[in-house]
Amino acid sequence: MLLRCRMTAGIVCDGRRGRQLLLPGGVPVLLLLMLLLLLLVGAAFSAAVVAAAPAAPDLSNASASVGVDPERGDDSHRFVEEVPQAAAAAAVRASSAPPVAAGAAATGGDGGGIGLTQVPMEHVQGLFWPYELPFRACFRIPVLTLASGTLQPSDAPVERLFAFVEARAYFGDHCPMEGNVGATAAAPIASPNARAAGQQAKPVMLDHPCNGIRRNIYYKHSDDGGVTWSGLRHLAGGPLDCLASVGALFDPSSGAIVVQWSSGWFDQTWQVRSYSLGETWESPATLDQDLGPAAGFMPGPATGLALASGRMLFAGYGPTDWGKGPFSVSVWYSDDQGNKWSLSEVTGCFTCNTTLSQFTGSVSESQVVGPLGPGGPVLLSMRANGRRRAALSYDGGATFDELAAPPALSLLDTDTGLSAGMVALSDGSLYYSMALAADNQRTHMSVLRSDDGGASWPRGGLVYPGPCGYSALTALGKHGRNDTVLGLVWEQDRGACLDSSCAVMFGYVATALPVVPPDAAAALAANNQGSRSDHGAGGGAAP
Repeated sequence: MLLRCRMTAGIVCDGRRGRQLLLPGGVPVLLLLMLLLLLLVGAAFSAAVVAAAPAAPDLSNASASVGVDPERGDDSHRFVEEVPQAAAAAAVRASSAPPVAAGAAATGGDGGGIGLTQVPMEHVQGLFWPYELPFRACFRIPVLTLASGTLQPSDAPVERLFAFVEARAYFGDHCPMEGNVGATAAAPIASPNARAAGQQAKPVMLDHPCNGIRRNIYYKHSDDGGVTWSGLRHLAGGPLDCLASVGALFDPSSGAIVVQWSSGWFDQTWQVRSYSLGETWESPATLDQDLGPAAGFMPGPATGLALASGRMLFAGYGPTDWGKGPFSVSVWYSDDQGNKWSLSEVTGCFTCNTTLSQFTGSVSESQVVGPLGPGGPVLLSMRANGRRRAALSYDGGATFDELAAPPALSLLDTDTGLSAGMVALSDGSLYYSMALAADNQRTHMSVLRSDDGGASWPRGGLVYPGPCGYSALTALGKHGRNDTVLGLVWEQDRGACLDSSCAVMFGYVATALPVVPPDAAAALAANNQGSRSDHGAGGGAAP
């Protein structure tokens, strides 16, 4: 290759000052050499970064179906029906918390607990973690349901534990993750669960969190009592859908898993059933024709109740007059395996509307549990600011009377209220999970136990002392132990995310809880002092 020189100050060419070697076309040789050196350095740096980074999960054998946004005609808002197990396991490992130590006392101080003893847990793990979905969803509002059956006619019966959650793609309402992407605010909320053409929709509430917001329902299941879990599965909702507040139960009389939710922010109430332990699901159907004044109410969010008689019950909440006034609570039940639903009557209350079959005034997220001991009543527990409200039914959930509930069922809650976990065992014991902090804030996840139908709570323990939110409970059997264990899911902070709902955790809690220390007993007793008729005041905002 021929080189030529030209005069340039300060450059040596062929030993003579002022001349520079050039390639054909006038490109300086030194400039080319400098560019090559920069490329070599960049390549070496990239190789070092790749070598230091963790290996990506092998997705070559993953089975995941990708949905296409019908509004856009492309996959820019795609969702994964089932996240590959390798990726799910990696997310669990990254988010798992170590079991807490036994016997450590909960301290007071700034944001301290009420004085419960910290109890040991087993199989503690991060169950839902934001990076499990392409749109980096915030997982909130967990619900647990234990089902049993066979996957194939020739299979042995299995118990399958389900955990349902909302996957939200937006900021706010305790969803602090960065990078969330949802539908644009200007986009309509087009849904496969949309109202039939020509049917009048209810008025849209101002400032509600469903304007252009993506909220879908996902779940995982476990066939070993929660020790290991399946990959993430998508149950309902599309890229522009806003579905919220899951209620779920297992109906032994039909072998069905029954799941309900609300769409469009109290627009419609929906139901779907699975007769194959969650492997396949029937098409969703609206319940509005049955629920009357409770049409559009949000179920739970909680586990529903299936009684030995075959009756199924769910509690739910919604606005009393569509944007005018606080929320109200209703209970609905079915005696034909979920084909038709009826509202339970309200026969006694502090604040209610008996015509609409609603408890009113500062109540929202609710759960029905029971029976409270053999032949005992069914309990309705309702979120209310500072203290919960409760009602009892002595006719299998056909009617509920708030005045019949003992004062101790007005359980301690946070200042603004939370959705609590409750479960009643066949031995008559009743369990309650809640953030119980000295300052009534969302910290110190705790579990209480009552052996007299909620008239007293002499046993309990602290599960997690940090920021925490919603929770749910279910009984899991003994699993090789002397006593039944409880499965608990709860929201909590994680790593650099300091909010109360950064991740959804799971773990075992023993039913043999320690005796509540005197200071904690005094705090619980002080909560139930005075008149309970003040429950009607306040807002009752959710969640």
